[in-house]
Amino acid sequence: MAIIRGEPHKPDEKYVKYDKSDLIKGREFKVHQQTHNRVNLTKFRIPLMHLVTGEEVDKNYRWEPKLSDHAISVKELKPHGQSVTAGTNVVVFCEGEGATDTVEAIMGSLTLKAQGLHGQTVPTGKVLKALYYDVSCFIFWPDADPPGIAAMEKLSQDLVEFLPEVKQGWVKIPPNAQVKDDAVQLATQVEELVTAAIESAEPTKRRNVEEVLAEEYNEEWPEPVPDEFFYGVLGRITRKLCAYSEADPHAVFMTAATAVPLFLGIQPNQPSPYHSTTRLYSLVVGRAGIGRKGTSWKLVEEFILKPLAERLGKQDTLKDALCSNISSGEGIPYRFKDPDSPRNQLFYVEEFKSVFTSMAREGSKTADYIKTGFDGGKLDVPTANNPIVAHGCHFGILGHISPKELRQSTKDIYSSNGFLRRWFFVASKKGKKFDDYLPQGIIDLELEDLAECISAAVLCGRVLMDDDAKSLISELKDEFEPKNDSFLSDIKSEATTPLLRLALVVALLDRKNHSKVMAGPVGIGHATPDPIRNDEQLIKLVHVKSALAWVRYSHESIQHVYGDRQFSRYGRKLLDYLEQTVGGELTQSDVYRKVFSGNLTSDDLKPIFRELLEAGVLMKQKEKSDKGPDTIIWKLKGIHSAG
Repeated sequence: MAIIRGEPHKPDEKYVKYDKSDLIKGREFKVHQQTHNRVNLTKFRIPLMHLVTGEEVDKNYRWEPKLSDHAISVKELKPHGQSVTAGTNVVVFCEGEGATDTVEAIMGSLTLKAQGLHGQTVPTGKVLKALYYDVSCFIFWPDADPPGIAAMEKLSQDLVEFLPEVKQGWVKIPPNAQVKDDAVQLATQVEELVTAAIESAEPTKRRNVEEVLAEEYNEEWPEPVPDEFFYGVLGRITRKLCAYSEADPHAVFMTAATAVPLFLGIQPNQPSPYHSTTRLYSLVVGRAGIGRKGTSWKLVEEFILKPLAERLGKQDTLKDALCSNISSGEGIPYRFKDPDSPRNQLFYVEEFKSVFTSMAREGSKTADYIKTGFDGGKLDVPTANNPIVAHGCHFGILGHISPKELRQSTKDIYSSNGFLRRWFFVASKKGKKFDDYLPQGIIDLELEDLAECISAAVLCGRVLMDDDAKSLISELKDEFEPKNDSFLSDIKSEATTPLLRLALVVALLDRKNHSKVMAGPVGIGHATPDPIRNDEQLIKLVHVKSALAWVRYSHESIQHVYGDRQFSRYGRKLLDYLEQTVGGELTQSDVYRKVFSGNLTSDDLKPIFRELLEAGVLMKQKEKSDKGPDTIIWKLKGIHSAG
């Protein structure tokens, strides 16, 4: 279908007669619809007529307003030769009339048309869709110089944005060509070059936000924890299970480290000034479908917790201790309201976003109960009819959440009030390409070892660190001291607390610490003279180093989710780009094209601008335009300006 440029019809206007040849060449003319008094602005196919003779021109022609009616620059795609018609499959874009006419003369047909690029701005949106609604392949043949290539690249990006399903290909200029050689100078090779470009053309479907995030998700992945810090029996079990599973080893190890203290209880602890217990909170963060969060839990539940409970004779304890209802807040103290209820619990929350939703409700005490439980305080629900007061509660929390949900759910208050400081964050993604059958009994020896360590560990009371471990902890306190007011610095400020707790768990599950207690591979506890082992220096330097590696992985996981927040990842990306820009400013169009390569929509950009505006680091300006809409300019503010 050909495109005819026109203007809205005015009934009292006098018209000039145009030849049919003028219409075919695409010159501007005035038309009206046969059955209506005004031009149809919705661009439906309509029959066109000469305004004087009433002669119908062609039912396949379609009226379209001038580009200026769309507030688009009049520097536009300027067709040479014949217009793009219905049935055209390939459009070859050339620079200049000579090149365009050469390609058209050599290769022009009903299915291939050449068009010239005039100026460096092209129409977008509905205009592009209307121009090329039935084309299946675009071929670009710029002049072999930077301006020509830049103009074609801009056109290519616009076409990807609005016609994402159409393939694109580029003519590869022969090595012996001169800088200004185009189709005119290379006329003898035109058919060969264009045909090769068509054959090599590929789909250029516009990536959506999630696809862009997925790419960045892998590029910015935290450095894996070294194998040596998958320490002890939990590390050995993790390696064996993950050899046959898609689960992420990091998620499996920390899931196990959070769940196994269910069998250790509240008794093994570090005394003042550390006040550490085996209570751990872990949040496994992974994208839906590729994070394999649920896979890691299933491995731990089926192959560690249940067999371990059987070996320890605690099957009923495990059944009573697993719970998933903490989103209501009161669900936590409710589990301990009965004095005879198990004091050791494990809350597994598959959709942890529900917990953040509960915390955001006005008057919610969910965050308070979670923090109090971590610190070992009294859980108190002061209702008038059925008050609950629970003491001696020992529970861990394991949650699953996607990066997007975590970013959307967490606010500054959750770090400033200490909520997020209590957690291990574990970035998780698919490990192996596929699951495999797990050989029967593959971790039986490790489970026996783990059961023996737990049976010996529950005889411990006060657990101390040796001097080397204390020295490292002292150094780390200085390292984690906040250096600024950023989001990450605040979360890291109390990192020694979860570090010491994980170090305690690792030390308690280290068989080397229980050699005096274990009388052989099966006998447990017969060699200890006292029922409780106090003040033994079980936490060694190796245990602290192992826990430190996992704390660093947790911090890198936060970095992976939030960027360096204070700001979101995209907010940081925009700030970084502006800081490298002369004057520290960009038009909104440049933000769309240069910073985010056209992969974010205007709706995606709004929260990014809002975030930086609210933080006071960005300002918005408008420049008036006589010919079109105002130009929006985004500029760094204050000390962030590049000057």
